[in-house]
Amino acid sequence: MLLIDFAPHNVKSLQEDHAHVQMGFDADEMLKLCKEIGFVNPTVETLEGNPLTVNIWSAEAASDKN
Repeated sequence: MLLIDFAPHNVKSLQEDHAHVQMGFDADEMLKLCKEIGFVNPTVETLEGNPLTVNIWSAEAASDKN
């Protein structure tokens, strides 16, 4: 699984001009969510920017070896 989105930010124009509902996602919260829903080995790479920082999360589907 690969997910790319902004880190938390206050760029209001994204809401006003582009209908963004969420003002970014916290890297650690998303890693926790990935684990909770069954993904394994979640990681995040952060690309620092100004004013926007981008996070790239990756994780693997859990394999069923029963």
